[in-house]
Amino acid sequence: MLRLNDIWNTKNFITYALYPISYLYRIIIRIRFISTRPKKVSIPVISVGNLSVGGTGKTPIVRYIVNFFQEHGVETATILRGYKGKIKHTIKVDSSIHKAEDVGDEAILHSIDGNTWVSPNRYLGAQEAIKDGAEVIILDDAHQNFSLQKDISLIVVDATEMFANECLLPSGPLREDIKSGLRRADGIIICGKSEALHSEIINSNKPIFYNQFIPETNLEKFKNFNMYAFCGIGNPRRFFKTLEDNGVKVVKKKIFQDHHTYKDTEIDNMLKASSKLNLVAITTEKDITKIKKEYHEKISVLKIKLEWRNNEFRKFLINNILNR
Repeated sequence: MLRLNDIWNTKNFITYALYPISYLYRIIIRIRFISTRPKKVSIPVISVGNLSVGGTGKTPIVRYIVNFFQEHGVETATILRGYKGKIKHTIKVDSSIHKAEDVGDEAILHSIDGNTWVSPNRYLGAQEAIKDGAEVIILDDAHQNFSLQKDISLIVVDATEMFANECLLPSGPLREDIKSGLRRADGIIICGKSEALHSEIINSNKPIFYNQFIPETNLEKFKNFNMYAFCGIGNPRRFFKTLEDNGVKVVKKKIFQDHHTYKDTEIDNMLKASSKLNLVAITTEKDITKIKKEYHEKISVLKIKLEWRNNEFRKFLINNILNR
């Protein structure tokens, strides 16, 4: 299946044909930035975002930051829009009540770690979180949201994709110009192994932090099995590569659109195919939140964690939030 990321890897006749729309998009983003006056709240706000659409690794980084503050006894609240969720008002997420279809798959994951709010208005969400006892606000996917003043803005960049063809939507994956986006950042996080950084990152003079995803799940138990791996995430290649790099034999792969909502028939068909071919089904931690619990014992889950190159990011959080 041809995906947008495959088209966006290069500049081609499709991207050139879409240039006029990208130009209009650039104007709209600029107007939004100029016309919006961010509101300040009484506690520190950390934004984790990116410059491009798709899976750069924001969710694991938000979860890491939440766990970092929990280790230091600081009460956090993660606030996000709740993409593809049915609930369109400000609400605190309860994973025992809400489902991914209500608040979005990412909100369910975050709520497992700590206090999580979905809100179409980040400022209102922050106000409710503060009333609830939050001491630090963490915004998931908010670099292009200007409603709330941020104390720290972090940009997450996928090391293998970087900025692809460097074009704005829809000609490319960029949500805004690279230079302007990096200018508003206080730190840049590179996810994965990279031999070379983009020149704009090097010239930004921003602190750069490096990490990579490693399995939290013990994959040794799967090395004698053939696997059926499926997912509906922004960067499916990373999921498959993590399995294969750790000696797991992936015989069959199936990719759904990012944030895909699974139907029972889809799960039934994949499990039937797995049984027929003597395969073990495996998916991501994010995908399993969108699958009925009655199927969970039949599907293995790859959980991942972050491995940082050094302690610089922890020092960054300590110096800019805990010691301020």
